[in-house]
Amino acid sequence: MAEPFKCRVLFPKEKQSLFIRKAIESLGLTHKETANILKITPRTLSDWKREKYSISESALRKLSALSQVKTPLSIKIVSQHWYVKRASKLGGQAHIKKYGRVNVDNKYRQRKWKEW
Repeated sequence: MAEPFKCRVLFPKEKQSLFIRKAIESLGLTHKETANILKITPRTLSDWKREKYSISESALRKLSALSQVKTPLSIKIVSQHWYVKRASKLGGQAHIKKYGRVNVDNKYRQRKWKEW
């Protein structure tokens, strides 16, 4: 099984796809063979190529070393959970929009819980 991804790499728009396509072309392998070398599923490689998800740092380094394709200078290495703060904020805003303000009156909450 593949090792867990420790860091993610953020590319500028459309650069991740270009890098992966160049690397696969340089290796002269099929999509599936490239995924096997990186110890990922072909679906994950497809998602990276479509830029649905950011590529892992370990896969980027391995792909770059094997294919001799240099990584762009404008990449940014972030932690695995770099998006959590933003996603939490958006989720909270969506919750408030859907249900209204969250009641923080502890006595009311306990009374309603006991009624339930």
